[in-house]
Parts: sequence; structure tokens; C-alpha cells
Amino acid sequence: MSDLPLLTAKEKMGDGGVTRLSYWLGSKHIGSARIIQTTLGEINVNKYQRRKGYGTRILKDLENRGVTTTLIVTDEGAAFFKEAGWITRDGWWWTKPTGQEPHRGRILALPWWQVQTLFFPKIII
Repeated sequence: MSDLPLLTAKEKMGDGGVTRLSYWLGSKHIGSARIIQTTLGEINVNKYQRRKGYGTRILKDLENRGVTTTLIVTDEGAAFFKEAGWITRDGWWWTKPTGQEPHRGRILALPWWQVQTLFFPKIII
């Protein structure tokens, strides 16, 4: 990414802790984002600038600003965040991975007597 042109961000503070950011490539407006503390409210890349990596670069900048969660309601948004490596538990709220996520096969990590109690409750050890 070092050979890519530098994106700059202009911040505008709003009410209630909302920060609006507009992203520029020189004098050309590329996209925008809105964040509330550590939550991303929206991210937008201008129609003719899409599929060029700008969305991913904007997301990296937002992550560097402390953004860790977002609410996604479109299939396109979900695909974008999935490709960026974010994870979801319910299909709506997405989070930046921290490396501390619980293992998906959590039941297998239980001690054997708890697994046996779950699967065979009538058997007493």
C-alpha cells in the first residue's frame, strides 16, 4: 500500500460525541464516515471511487482512531466487513477481532464431566 496516493481526512465534531470525517485524495473527495466514540455509524465511498481499495483504507484509518464495532444492515456491508476480517455473532453487529474471541467450538473445551452432563443428563458419575 505504500505506493498508493495518500488519503487525508478532515474531521468535524458534532453533537453527542459524533465525529464526521471526509476523506480526500488531493482535492478529490473520495468518501466519508461517521463515528460515535468506538462505533462506526456509516462509511461511504463515492460511487465512481469504489472497488479501488479506498473503503479498506478508510476502515484502517477508522480502526486507528479506535473504532471497534459497527451495525451492518446490508449484504454489501456485511461482505465488506467480512472481507476486512471483522466478525459477527448475530449477523447485525460486527466487531474488529481482538484475538480474545471465544472459540466457536466452545462446548468441546469444557471438562469431560460437563460435556457428559450436557449430553447424557441421566447418567450419574
